[in-house]
Amino acid sequence: MEKYNKGSITLEILIAFSVLIISFGALINLYYVTDKTMADMKNSVEIDSETEEFLENTIVQGRIDFNSIIANDIDDITKDVNKDDFTIRVIDWRNARGYKNCSFNDDWSNLKIVGEITLDTSTTTDIVATDVINQGSYAYVTADSAVQNKEDFFIVDVSNPQNPDIISKIDTGPGLVALAVAGDYAYVGNSSTNAQLQIINIKDPYNPFIVSSYKLPGTYSGLYANSIFYSKKKVYLGTPKSSISELHIINVSDVYNPTEIGNWEANTTINAMNVKGNILYEASPNNEELKVLDISDFSNITQVSGFSEANNSGKSIYSVGTTTYLGHTTGGDFFVLDTSSTTPQKLGSYRIGSSINDIVGDKNLAFLVTTNKKLQVLSVLNPASISLVSSLDFSSKAVAIDCDEDVVYIAFEDNNALKIITPQ
Repeated sequence: MEKYNKGSITLEILIAFSVLIISFGALINLYYVTDKTMADMKNSVEIDSETEEFLENTIVQGRIDFNSIIANDIDDITKDVNKDDFTIRVIDWRNARGYKNCSFNDDWSNLKIVGEITLDTSTTTDIVATDVINQGSYAYVTADSAVQNKEDFFIVDVSNPQNPDIISKIDTGPGLVALAVAGDYAYVGNSSTNAQLQIINIKDPYNPFIVSSYKLPGTYSGLYANSIFYSKKKVYLGTPKSSISELHIINVSDVYNPTEIGNWEANTTINAMNVKGNILYEASPNNEELKVLDISDFSNITQVSGFSEANNSGKSIYSVGTTTYLGHTTGGDFFVLDTSSTTPQKLGSYRIGSSINDIVGDKNLAFLVTTNKKLQVLSVLNPASISLVSSLDFSSKAVAIDCDEDVVYIAFEDNNALKIITPQ
């Protein structure tokens, strides 16, 4: 059980009091406390009027601007607010969408496909999926097609994994290559040189619509998005190597008016990114496959360290706490890195033999999708001795993976775009 200092409330106790103390409603982006429930808290825990007022003011402030709360940041959406010996944990539930919730507690030694969808049921199609994110009852799928007037953003009802159903779809333009989801919006990387970033309102899953399109500043030709990451009302957009910077940080606090607030010259393609506080991890297809950037000052981004082994190429990243999983292209090496400091330290590795296109996982298991048409599940509990738990072969290349508890969602470079996987 996770404990705080004497006199504080543990997270487990908070959850136990959830009926009285907290709300997980989609329209409220923070724990909230009513007069009655604060009184209930005072009966359960010693709390003086000054502390009570402080916590209530914090909750009001958090509803207005979660990031302005001065507290101990647990991660991008969680803070511990301390007053004397009292602690309350607050969570920005509105922006929790887009954060993967993987907790693989079942036996994954045998796998099964329980559901799948096809993006286009017409007799002739060349549409393929490019990315997937699941949140609760919905999976969001992006796609690309040589036919410009084809739909490329799909919302799939997965409340019944055995019978997923496309409930809405829209055409955003030439095609989509990357996806992030937070709150009521999907942030998509476009293959258009005129609008590399688009923001889609998904509040009503049956009626998504584009609220804005953003073209990167500068002089260039043929430049499109390649990777995307969302954190704290900022979109981190990566592109192939180009005549301008490859990393762009875009303020999306006003979704109708996105604005670039920083950029960085990577001098290479940016395949994947992950942001933890003021540190950005970037996977690139060059000899230094993982770059570690200090982004505390958006106007002066600097590289502080990196990781390189076997002159390989970085393709995919996934972080669990202070551990980061890194996937390669050439040779398909999988690395477990300790990223508790700004200098990554190798804890272990495992050779897959094919490009690792995407990764999800927890502290025990890592799920990898690869160019050789496989899903591979690895045991990473002991990073020094990584082992294969199970694998599943497909008929087409898997390009992206996401998860929600003990369910895995995989997008394919094929019209048969989404498969839902569970333990046997």
